[in-house]
Amino acid sequence: MVRQAVQAQLLDELVLTWLPVLLGGGVRLFDVLPEPVALQFSAAAAAGNGPLQLRARLLPQKNSSSKR
Repeated sequence: MVRQAVQAQLLDELVLTWLPVLLGGGVRLFDVLPEPVALQFSAAAAAGNGPLQLRARLLPQKNSSSKR
């Protein structure tokens, strides 16, 4: 659902949280989008060796026909 909202330019900001894992993989958010997504990172917070949280503003897409 997040991918569709990003692609339709319905979001202004994302808060991404990474949790460290030893084995396995995560979910890729942006590699399946048809166009690159421009982000402006505004904050980051880490809790020791635990989660990392990033706050990013989605910048308007150039040459886009979608309205916000």
